[in-house]
Amino acid sequence: MKEDLREAVHHGTKEYPFALYRVRYPKHGMNTPPHWHEEMEIVYVEAGILHLTIGEETHTGTAGDLFMINTGDIHSMFFDNLDTRYLTMLFPLSSLTFLTMDDSRAFLTSLNEQKTGFVHVLTGTPVYDSIRENIQKLLLLNGERPYAYQLGTKVCLLDIVYQLFAAKLTITTDKKPEDAMCREILRYLRENFAGEVNLTETAARFHMSEKYFSRFFKKNFSLTFVEYVNQLRIEKAEDLLTNSSLPVTEIALRCGFSSSSYFNKRFKAFTGVTPRDYRG
Repeated sequence: MKEDLREAVHHGTKEYPFALYRVRYPKHGMNTPPHWHEEMEIVYVEAGILHLTIGEETHTGTAGDLFMINTGDIHSMFFDNLDTRYLTMLFPLSSLTFLTMDDSRAFLTSLNEQKTGFVHVLTGTPVYDSIRENIQKLLLLNGERPYAYQLGTKVCLLDIVYQLFAAKLTITTDKKPEDAMCREILRYLRENFAGEVNLTETAARFHMSEKYFSRFFKKNFSLTFVEYVNQLRIEKAEDLLTNSSLPVTEIALRCGFSSSSYFNKRFKAFTGVTPRDYRG
């Protein structure tokens, strides 16, 4: 269920651009490295402990906690509590827009242009119960898929957006000059991690010295360049180990590791088990 930063993954379909994932990993914890996407994302913790970083904010979510991730927010999450379960719902703001140029459209436009965003922590706000009710409706609609469930989904999402605006739980997005650069770096690495990406060439691509790029990367992502690339590769390897029958050696090569021995070493250091044990 891990999704690929700007993410290359498109959530939902063109005809129904809403995606709901119920995330739980029974064998091992999960560590999703920093990424961003065009969709807004609602995260609801059902059980256990989920650690989230959204921009410069770090949060620890427990059962019942509710978070909002705005369009373009660089975020990451991890858990090592194997009882952890959470829901994540993603939707593009463009799917909620109206054809007519009425006054209501301005609210969605300000979100879509990233001039306005919502507060990240919704737990304890006046609209918490109302949003939880909408989440339950979304689960029911997208589980049973009755006639016109697509319309019902849009109504629920619009109601969530309305509730947040009505409660004035908005923030003025204060984008730092380096934010755009950070998103471009993440986009590039997400699209090329399986190849022969290295620090020297990546730094040059973004017109930085290797030394400056290393400092910039660690400051903004709390990981070294090598740590981050290895996380991307292992994340993809976990997906292939779970959802394909490819040999471990082939998976190592497809994920950018030069040898199966180095892959085994990095994979075990990251997950605590070998690739073969992970596959079970």
